[in-house]
Amino acid sequence: MLLDDTFLQFTRGVPCAPLRSFDTDRAGDVSLCMLWLYTLARTIYARSILEIGCADGSTTLPLLKAAEENNGNVQSVDMHNCEIAQYLVDACGYREFWSLYEKGSDSFFSTCTTAYDLVFIDGDHSAVAVEKDLLNSWQHLAEGGYVVLHDWSPAHPSEYWRTREDPMSFGVGKAVQKCLPFLGKYVMLPVTPVSRPGMQKEEAFLVIHKPRLNSNAYFECSK
Repeated sequence: MLLDDTFLQFTRGVPCAPLRSFDTDRAGDVSLCMLWLYTLARTIYARSILEIGCADGSTTLPLLKAAEENNGNVQSVDMHNCEIAQYLVDACGYREFWSLYEKGSDSFFSTCTTAYDLVFIDGDHSAVAVEKDLLNSWQHLAEGGYVVLHDWSPAHPSEYWRTREDPMSFGVGKAVQKCLPFLGKYVMLPVTPVSRPGMQKEEAFLVIHKPRLNSNAYFECSK
């Protein structure tokens, strides 16, 4: 079983080397979730995975490791070319399982025809952007699939934004509340990784499952 530090080493492309502070700092925001993402993708046998927001590849690599073992693939969408992520993907030998789309998520979804088993949303955190990403992801989610949103803050709903001066930071919770009535049948599960000193409350996830048509385990909101 891979532990957090061991998995972090793997995802930095240096599985046998000591962790550097640079690696830990860059992946610090998602270090608690990397092993969890891999485990979820493996458990549900996700073969078609979408990642909205690639950045430095800290979450891309766990998803790719699962995709390799599931004989699947990962599509990542980001406005930037994600040079560090590309280096890490190549260093770990996962290029054949990965496609990077250097564009906005709206543009990506406008031509998307794939039904995904798992979608991980960690892109633009403004409420408007998250709302679009969640609704678009739900439309392209296969029955039995899962959407995972990072930086969801269940502890203090009034703090969907960190400060008045930084309104783009915390729209995830607000967007989720607005979208729920439009999802139809769903199962929702908040997940908070094991706490450690200095952990921020926004490191929590929200998992939303789309049940299969013959499933009776779901919530349904009326619009």
